[in-house]
Amino acid sequence: MKTSVLVANMAARNIVFISHSYMGGTFCVGSHHLAREMAALGHRVLHISSPITPFHFLRRAREDHRARIARWRSRGRDKDGVFDYVPFAPIPWQCARFALRFKLNAFANFSPSLGTVLRRQRIGRVDLLLQDAPQLAGIHSQLQPRRFIYRATDFYSEMKGDPFIDVAERWLAEACDGLVGTSQPVLDRLRSFEPRKPALLLENGVELEAFGCAVPAPAEYRAIPAPRAVYVGALDYRFDFKVIARCAESLPAWQFILIGPEDSDGVESLRRLPNIHFLGPKPYLSLAAYLQHANVGLIPLNAHLANRGRSPMKLYEYAAAGLSIIATHTPELARRKFAYLTLCQTAEDFIAAFNTFLGQPVSRESIRSAAAPHSWRSKAEELIAFAEGIALDERATSDLTKTKSPHD
Repeated sequence: MKTSVLVANMAARNIVFISHSYMGGTFCVGSHHLAREMAALGHRVLHISSPITPFHFLRRAREDHRARIARWRSRGRDKDGVFDYVPFAPIPWQCARFALRFKLNAFANFSPSLGTVLRRQRIGRVDLLLQDAPQLAGIHSQLQPRRFIYRATDFYSEMKGDPFIDVAERWLAEACDGLVGTSQPVLDRLRSFEPRKPALLLENGVELEAFGCAVPAPAEYRAIPAPRAVYVGALDYRFDFKVIARCAESLPAWQFILIGPEDSDGVESLRRLPNIHFLGPKPYLSLAAYLQHANVGLIPLNAHLANRGRSPMKLYEYAAAGLSIIATHTPELARRKFAYLTLCQTAEDFIAAFNTFLGQPVSRESIRSAAAPHSWRSKAEELIAFAEGIALDERATSDLTKTKSPHD
């Protein structure tokens, strides 16, 4: 309640997101949701994602590269109250990263400059900088924001296999005013860099209305009978293909629906199974139909180190659609103690969980109610309050220093 009152009474701010993912692509990530919610709260919001480089022009056959190039050429777009811009960096990360130890990062030097982009939008002083893209470390020095928050969403160096990202994160942790992690392991890592910095654990959230409002079943489901188990997300090096294969073989009555881009050789190992259905990536706003007309949501994670830090957005998206969830056990998911989440250590545990589900159906409305406290609006308010709280704390400390008697 105090958070909502503080945010409601706050003057409009100029807020800039520096994000690792552009808006309108295959994935809708946390910075996209937070930017929209902050704009809806009355703030002026700019969302700037990782830049294109000369390499993107050489690989224009990729649809996402073409989309990002088009966004740069158009000088950005206004959507849902957010100005979204993809910049251009003449020097790619692969070259620029070697100078990070000297606190130099040419990858964060855009053409046109970031200052030019802000002037085009008639932005003077940046009140709040929220960054989740470690490869753009150093960009804060160009913006000189009143408040700078580094919000890490994953174990980035493990995800990319790039130790230079650790160097970038240490720089960011040192330079920022506050640290935010979307999972406890990620926040613990940030605290190991700067243990005295204000820190906040802020899990990813969910658009409750987008997933909770009833919608018709998608056309593909006419050929896929219930019971249906659905997964939405990347089919990549972090996905446990072996567990899904074992479940599909042992549970022939169940249909396994996999939605998302295919980026792993493991996909081919599943194509032989008749009850596994690859539907490809789907627009974000269409996902509710696929979830609401399924029976179980899946989060099968393998042993890759990057999975230890994940805060899956699909956890609360599944729940908002009324789905019970079966997932691989991780310390982070276990910490949350979510009532409608079954955690499994082995493929046999997954199979047992499916059998338990059929014998003990749960009210979808009760699952939706459990997801309600995790709205993106509440996350945006908490994040703004955290940033403002740092400012208030520092101001109080400054005032105390000024008024304190030399004899005290």
